[in-house]
Amino acid sequence: MRKIFLVILVFGYATLLAQTPMNLDSLLRLLPQAKEDSSKALLFIQIGQQYEGTNLDSAAYYYWQCKALSDKLNYTKGKIKFITNFTYVLNLKSLPDSSLHLNLESVTLARSFGDRRTLASCLGNVGASYHHLQRLDSAVKYYLEADKVASELKDLILQTQINQNLGNVYTDLRQYENALDRLTKAVDYARTLNNSILLSQALLNQGVVYNYLRQFDRAIQTLRESEKISETTGDEFTRAHALLSIAYTYILTGQLDKPKTDLVKALTISRKMGVQELEVSVLQNLSTFYFYKEETDSAYYYARQSLALGSQLNQLKKMQTSYDILSDIALQAGKYKEMNAYDVRADSIENLIQRKAVADRVAELNTKYESEKRENQIQLQHAVIKQKNFYNYLLMAAVVLLIVVSVSIYRIYQQRQKLQQQRISELETERQLAATEAVLRGEEQERTRLAKDLHDGLGGMLSGIKHSMQTMKGNLIMTPDNAQAFERSIDMLDSSIKEMRRVAHNMMPEALVRFGLDSALRDFCNEIDQTNVIQINYQSIGMEARPAIEQSMDIAVYRIVQELVNNSIKHAQARQVIVQLTHDTKSLSLTVEDDGKGFDTRVLEQAGGMGWENIKSRVAFLKGTIHLQSEGSGTSVLIEFPVV
Repeated sequence: MRKIFLVILVFGYATLLAQTPMNLDSLLRLLPQAKEDSSKALLFIQIGQQYEGTNLDSAAYYYWQCKALSDKLNYTKGKIKFITNFTYVLNLKSLPDSSLHLNLESVTLARSFGDRRTLASCLGNVGASYHHLQRLDSAVKYYLEADKVASELKDLILQTQINQNLGNVYTDLRQYENALDRLTKAVDYARTLNNSILLSQALLNQGVVYNYLRQFDRAIQTLRESEKISETTGDEFTRAHALLSIAYTYILTGQLDKPKTDLVKALTISRKMGVQELEVSVLQNLSTFYFYKEETDSAYYYARQSLALGSQLNQLKKMQTSYDILSDIALQAGKYKEMNAYDVRADSIENLIQRKAVADRVAELNTKYESEKRENQIQLQHAVIKQKNFYNYLLMAAVVLLIVVSVSIYRIYQQRQKLQQQRISELETERQLAATEAVLRGEEQERTRLAKDLHDGLGGMLSGIKHSMQTMKGNLIMTPDNAQAFERSIDMLDSSIKEMRRVAHNMMPEALVRFGLDSALRDFCNEIDQTNVIQINYQSIGMEARPAIEQSMDIAVYRIVQELVNNSIKHAQARQVIVQLTHDTKSLSLTVEDDGKGFDTRVLEQAGGMGWENIKSRVAFLKGTIHLQSEGSGTSVLIEFPVV
């Protein structure tokens, strides 16, 4: 009699890798507010994962929602997530062919996606599909490739799952020492990660191997730990397998007073979850349990149930096992005719399984042959196409070269046009600056001439008149009224002389010519300050180290200060003005600030008064920059001139 009726766990491990500890109710509350984007696609995956341990149909529904949204968004990662999780459900529902097709598609998507961790998961899932189809050589091939990628990434979660799945394949290959080595690594990794879900699964598979190695005490201890952990995490699928394996160990060791409770729990969970393949295994073990208890009717009842469900699922191996159990029960009951009938059916199914395995292998070889044939044809076609395309490439290269030359000529022409336009703009700017310089020089020359004429000509004449009148005063006899009028005339003449000298000085300050810009501005500010019209404060920094510069710059700066101070007096209603002149190795900076009422600078630009235009002309002539700020609390003008 065949006594081993266990199902190997874990076919779709990528789903487990993606699980999160979030509460299902919390995830469902997020769904109505979620936008139709990639985040919602991943939310569908998270919700489906929470249903995996309790309701596979609900899990599948949410995975399909992820697929629909990912297809709509062309979201590659979402498509891969759908496949790696949905195939887990397909495996549990005994649809391995559909699972394999999707998993192979996911590997293609993962390679184009470029995420090596995702690739490792997809490779592992292909291995799981081959494992479920009992194509163990292909399963090992894909698992080992996945293990290589996971090891390079040093990803313990991936390594845990891959070692667990490799351990299951080695178990099916009856290489129990290799299986135990891989599963022990999986347990150690899971404990390091403190991942209860992975740990319970790894312990379950390790316990199964201990049974094969006939280390029954260790098997019970390991399986019971897996059952307790999975009960805590809510992983009912793993718990059902652990309960089934524990019951099998009790049956195998003749402890027939213990397995019934565990088997009933496993049957309840499998039916609640709708995992019919697991249900078949539980029914077979219940039948075996009652067979050893020599309760023939109960043994028959569960064996026939397992056979009916196995037939419904078209699980040939399960059907063969059920017929073997029925044969042993019939032998126990002395029903030899029935026993022979069951043996014949079991042998027929075994032959069918062998023929199917051969057919699958032949189909696989045919597929491989056709693939290689197509590949050879494609390579031949590529060679012909390559030869034909060689001349096309030459023609295309000539066309491309012609286009490149044409574009280059056009770009050179455009560049020359741009350079010519730039040169014209530079010449226009130079012309404007030359015109401005000529105007300013002419203005200053005229100011100098007028200042000399006033000072030397009119000033001398007025001084002579004053001297003559003072001489006449001593020789004339006048009435008191006439004497008073005469004195008043001399005073008015004296005031006129002073005013004339002031005007001449403003036109061309002597201090500017003799002592330079710093002294001239200081004298100018002191004169304004002494009138008590406005309080003015002059500061200079670094001017003592300033080298001799062309006088035209000093005159321009002096005129700018005159205009700005005059604006503060006439328009700003300011009480205080600060004039600051700063020189360093790179620039000459002029700052004029007042505490007046300020104004809207946009109005100044639109009005375009002569005073402001003169300032801008002089600044442009000296290639300087103006920074103007004006608020209700005053006005600040900063002008910077480059020093060559």
